[in-house]
Amino acid sequence: MKTKLSVFLAVLALLPAFLAAAVPEGRPAPRVSMKLLRNGAVADFPGWPAYKGKVVVLEFWATWCVPCVANIPHMSDLAKAFRGKPVEFISVTVESADTVKKFLKTHPMAGSVAVDGNNAWRAFGVTGVPQTVIIGKAGAVLRYTSPEQLSEKALRQLMDLGSAEAIEKINNSKAAAPEKAPENPALFEVRVASVTENGDMGYGHGSLNGTVYEEYTRLDLRAMLAQAYGVGEQRVEISSALPAQRFSFLVRAPKAAENMLKPLLRQAVLAAYGAQVRKVSGARQVLLAQYDNAPHAGFSPAGDAGGWSEGRSYVRSAGARMDKLLEFLESRFGQPVLDETGLAGIYDMKLEWTGADNDAVAAALKAQFGITLVPAARTIELLEAGPAGDTDSPGR
Repeated sequence: MKTKLSVFLAVLALLPAFLAAAVPEGRPAPRVSMKLLRNGAVADFPGWPAYKGKVVVLEFWATWCVPCVANIPHMSDLAKAFRGKPVEFISVTVESADTVKKFLKTHPMAGSVAVDGNNAWRAFGVTGVPQTVIIGKAGAVLRYTSPEQLSEKALRQLMDLGSAEAIEKINNSKAAAPEKAPENPALFEVRVASVTENGDMGYGHGSLNGTVYEEYTRLDLRAMLAQAYGVGEQRVEISSALPAQRFSFLVRAPKAAENMLKPLLRQAVLAAYGAQVRKVSGARQVLLAQYDNAPHAGFSPAGDAGGWSEGRSYVRSAGARMDKLLEFLESRFGQPVLDETGLAGIYDMKLEWTGADNDAVAAALKAQFGITLVPAARTIELLEAGPAGDTDSPGR
């Protein structure tokens, strides 16, 4: 188990990117609100008119996103290459200023950094990171792309393109030109590799070149099974006979086959650890999340799903379902949390507390969301994992 393990179903062909666009190329960039970090201080984003005459490279990212962090040196090199030119680089996350300031101490970024960017993510239709949007000198959206596809040469070609007419002309010419079919395009990719014990854990998901992917680094087996099977970590029980080593995992599939990501991840995790799993029922102490059916300032209905961020004293979302909140609560309180709120929609959420203990979180949850956590005993479904082929361990 200590040797490097790589599993390739295929080598993924990188085709020209087409990211879902909330604002079509050639149309004015939408109004957004976010905060800019400047010399350790936080300032309101001044709006696009303040950048008239400049090309703006918007990079949507997060500190927890593995590919986002991997692209920081590339984006910083680009920012340095265009220093003194009419180009502005802004990296936008939904996370708080405190979280990002701490991250920047070990991961410096050459461009500007924007925090509390829930509104911006929603305005540009961001559902996965990293994603890049180029805005022209006249304030129109030039291109949707990804950071690894943005080169110095490509950006120089975009610098003088600003009018809606010019962009429309290029888009029309691209649509009229027959596309050359790729030679033997591969459709799926699965990678599993051993990693050193030192380093940060990370995970990311997003879309790239017509594909979708999930990537995980240094998560332990319990956390990986929770991700692969869509259950809370408190509902996963691990046999002590399984190895403690950690791996990195990458699964990628065409957008049309997005439902294959989790099955591929499950197979990769079980193969890496030599494990098998089964679902069982068992009596456990749980917390019941109950709602008081009154309006509260902490959350409000949202139209679309968006970003989610967590910090030492807050959680925020730009559109999330209750299961995302319950996932956080299970991790925080170390117990399964069952949903008895009756809240089935998508919500913007902002939960903040003072103090480090769970009582402070529970009090804030009740005051700001109207949700109370009630201890109870319930029979719940659990996931048991043990060595593959062991008759005394869980079956498949």
